[in-house]
Amino acid sequence: MKRFCALVLSVWMMLSVAACGAQNTPGSNPSAAGSDPNASVSSPPTADLKYPESNIDMLVGYKAGGGTYLSAQLLTNYNNIFGTAINLVERAGSGGAIAADYVANAAPDGYTTLFCTASLPISIVMGDVEFAPEDLVAVGQCTEVCAVIAVAADAPYSTVDELIAYCNENPGEFVWAYPGTGSSLHIMGTYVLDGMGILDKTTGIPYDSTSEAIAAILGGHISACSMYTTSIGDYVEAGKLKIIGILSEERDANFDYIPTYKEQGLDITPITVWRGVFAPAGTPEAILNYLDEKLAEICTSDDFAARAKELGETASYIGRAEFNEKYKAEIELYRPILESLGLA
Repeated sequence: MKRFCALVLSVWMMLSVAACGAQNTPGSNPSAAGSDPNASVSSPPTADLKYPESNIDMLVGYKAGGGTYLSAQLLTNYNNIFGTAINLVERAGSGGAIAADYVANAAPDGYTTLFCTASLPISIVMGDVEFAPEDLVAVGQCTEVCAVIAVAADAPYSTVDELIAYCNENPGEFVWAYPGTGSSLHIMGTYVLDGMGILDKTTGIPYDSTSEAIAAILGGHISACSMYTTSIGDYVEAGKLKIIGILSEERDANFDYIPTYKEQGLDITPITVWRGVFAPAGTPEAILNYLDEKLAEICTSDDFAARAKELGETASYIGRAEFNEKYKAEIELYRPILESLGLA
């Protein structure tokens, strides 16, 4: 499995180069930073565009309470900027593939959109979806988020070294969960445990959602979950869960007492995962531009940055053109990783 770590390292180095210069480059509203989310509704970019005329459905492929759903929920605070209400629609299952299938086959009218994570290109490579990559178009990346390994607060390990020692002494007893086989958190968890040299001494099992996996940890049914910082804050505050390490370059501002994996001596490259909005292919350019413009105004605002930080995420907007390039590049770059796991 060390080949897996090497593949991940090379892929994410390539992605970093591909995305260079793409951060904070909104599609059409560079002056939106610090904008007031309570300002009056903006006018459409062209007088002829009669959009939006009704609410916009935004599908989320993970259950309410999970990190992706909570991240999508941030956008519902800015209906005044969108010019209409954003309705979150939960269609959980298959690592987000069910929601992606639905949106890819929806009418391309701007009223059915998808909020997803990097699990989208992963699902495509795995063949879990019933559409071609070009059947979805990226509208805008909203945030980036860090992955963690979370365990029960009373677990007999709190650090990387302690977890390694436990797994070596008790092979097979450390059972960890992830939301869907082939999901981004499946890959992140595999990456970290392989970097520790204990992957073959653990047992990984898929759950439908992070929230279900958390319940299983609290119930004593499993040992840990690979999850995002968005899902864990309240449980850490309540003394129910603790974090072994964070997969990031620097310590998370909300968990500054938790060292990163790299600080704990793991020779693995920090990886962050994106979250963003997609639409069906064939959606009119004027509508895509409108959504890009509004997402840029929202996601580059100080208000959104503060709300994202409360969830443990980092506001990081990338507009249509750059985000589409990133999406297409990841489809190809994930292929060797998933092949190494026997998932493609």
